[in-house]
Amino acid sequence: MINAALIGFLIGIVFYSIIKNSLGFLTIIPLFLAYKLINNPKYNTKELESLLKERNLK
Repeated sequence: MINAALIGFLIGIVFYSIIKNSLGFLTIIPLFLAYKLINNPKYNTKELESLLKERNLK
């Protein structure tokens, strides 16, 4: 939930920056941060999958 709010906030900054000043270096920074938040999950899926296999759930 917090990640979704941060991503929305960062994309809002990008839209405001594009409308106000056009595309620049300060526009790329929030895009990079949003990309990192989207592609970096907080949990390790390998550990979860091994636990599910151990319990015969998957």
